[in-house]
Amino acid sequence: MLNIPYLDKMGHFVMYMFFSAILLLDSCRWQTSRNLRYIILLIPLFFGALMEILQMTTTTRKAECMDMAANIGGIVAGILLAHIALKILERFRSSQTDHS
Repeated sequence: MLNIPYLDKMGHFVMYMFFSAILLLDSCRWQTSRNLRYIILLIPLFFGALMEILQMTTTTRKAECMDMAANIGGIVAGILLAHIALKILERFRSSQTDHS
């Protein structure tokens, strides 16, 4: 197994980044209201919190505040990633309509 410090935290960050970005991009695709999009983004936050709470009930795993911090950081990064992707998509679509 790889012995890279904080590899599990990087995993949390990346997974929650893509989790929140996909939720946000999909909600934009379905043209949901802005308020609903923000409510949808609570899904990864609550899911991460639930996973940490459930880990406290096992003997083989333990809940860590740093895991939750990595999850939250990933969610914020996912929001930024989704906004960047939407801007790029907007520019691409407008350039396609300009050329037709």
